[in-house]
Amino acid sequence: MNEIESVKQICNFYKGKPIIVSLGNLSKEVFHITKRNDIFYCLGNMGGIISMAFGFTYNNHEKISVIIGDGAFKMNLQSMLLLKYFEKNNINFYIIDNGGFNTTGGQKINDYLDYQKFFSSVGLEKIKECSNNLELRACLNNNNNGINVTIVKVIPFMKNLDRVKLDTIEIKNNFTKEYRNDNKL
Repeated sequence: MNEIESVKQICNFYKGKPIIVSLGNLSKEVFHITKRNDIFYCLGNMGGIISMAFGFTYNNHEKISVIIGDGAFKMNLQSMLLLKYFEKNNINFYIIDNGGFNTTGGQKINDYLDYQKFFSSVGLEKIKECSNNLELRACLNNNNNGINVTIVKVIPFMKNLDRVKLDTIEIKNNFTKEYRNDNKL
């Protein structure tokens, strides 16, 4: 399955629901596909959306979906140590695994990380993996309450897309307006 198809399928499934998307090409792809203003496009801070998702669900008690590249995910593994503390939160993590840092030129990642062992070590026993549209659809339909992790194996999408056409203040304001809960954001 190619990267942009998987991202489109995830965004369409969660239409009208809060999504935070990682920086770089993933933000560009999601913006290109959806043109949605209610998605939080992280335009900096590689891997920072993991902590942002924990904070969002802690304050809002609403399920959120996180779309993050495998490179950005690996840049902030320590945030996942908070899983036990936030285990009651409702977060769907979609790790888009294209095997490289495509935003910075397609450098390959030496992938020695065993996702199953890693998540087991932080207290999350069951993660899902998918590599085609049917498997992804099944993963989307079978997410439960709590923290869900889906590794989405994709073929990289290397087309040069325009940047997100919103500035960071607009992104924050749009997302906050849409998903504010008692002014806690």
